[in-house]
Amino acid sequence: MAGTKRKRREARPDELPEAWHWGLALSSDPAIFGGEAQRKAAWAKYSHLIETNPCTRPAAWWLYSSPEPRNEGEQEHEQLERLGVLTPEERGLLAGWRAAGIFRERTDNR
Repeated sequence: MAGTKRKRREARPDELPEAWHWGLALSSDPAIFGGEAQRKAAWAKYSHLIETNPCTRPAAWWLYSSPEPRNEGEQEHEQLERLGVLTPEERGLLAGWRAAGIFRERTDNR
């Protein structure tokens, strides 16, 4: 119908705009949120909705929840293991991957 306007539906509290999902999961650029404070607030509100692959964490987790910054010189799964933040399921998967030769066994004490 010409001249009719759609009413904009308000986002539910458990809905995360797609751009924000990718901004929290992959990006270190806070511009999509309007700044650093807004990105941090978005992480606090929506972090439970960000899905990642096992033995990895979203970019925003490394910024706001990790006990230390992401060390790009270390494999992510190894850093998470060293930090003691892998879930029991992730530890089991990692052990299986190592047994299958996908990842090598850790030999250092970083």
